[in-house]
Amino acid sequence: MTKILFALALVAMPVSLAAAQGRVAPPATLRQGQEILPSSNAGAAKGNEDGIPLKADPPFCPRQTCLYYAGDFDYTEGNGLLNANSGTGTVGQVWVGVKPARDAVVTGATFNECMTTGQVGTNPTPFEVRVGIRPGQAGKAVCTTSGTATIAVYEESQGCFQWSYTIKKLTKSCNLRKNAVYFVNLLPTYNDGSFGYVTDVEDKPAPNHHGWRNILDASYFNSADFGANYEPTWGSSGACDGYGCDLFSIALTGKEKAATSAFRVPLR
Repeated sequence: MTKILFALALVAMPVSLAAAQGRVAPPATLRQGQEILPSSNAGAAKGNEDGIPLKADPPFCPRQTCLYYAGDFDYTEGNGLLNANSGTGTVGQVWVGVKPARDAVVTGATFNECMTTGQVGTNPTPFEVRVGIRPGQAGKAVCTTSGTATIAVYEESQGCFQWSYTIKKLTKSCNLRKNAVYFVNLLPTYNDGSFGYVTDVEDKPAPNHHGWRNILDASYFNSADFGANYEPTWGSSGACDGYGCDLFSIALTGKEKAATSAFRVPLR
């Protein structure tokens, strides 16, 4: 598959924002050392530089409802992968693997992305959960839903103005079973050519990680536009061309189900 590699830098893109939104198709990947986003976002994360999160507890994953947060963007590496429907014919989906520690009900989700603009796309925004994804295999959808998304700046990192793209309340909740591996996707959807890249998490342990244990090398990229048919994101031959993408900065909110006893008390 042919991909153009872009990445983070503290300089402006040598095209106008209008061109980036309307006439130039987004590249599939980004990595550090190259230009990526236009300067229109400059100052969006004022006073929050060098990958320092706004809060120790991410605002999109409060303790009372935070099931899982993979962790903050690793700004020292600066990798990311296209996850958006630009509305101009280019679509990329990143399916991120998660493994619940207990049975859970997911009621909200966040994907942290470097965006071309600081605006929410069209709503409702789709969210889906799949099982059984393998290279070249879509697996099976077990929960297809949507919700009203909001967008808020989370951190500024090496020129990437990262936005938390959040659905606080899904139209339909998703039930996940303990120790099963699921693949989740929240897809920002635009009608003006905007796009974004879900940012990756490289450090071990991941900075600001919360909840369930992270599972590495369990995410897939799907995009007919880039010839990717559920392609692994990791490894030298993966969708990110060997530049990280072992894990992505996403969060799930909801509640865990109470454990039930395997024994029943006989009635008398």
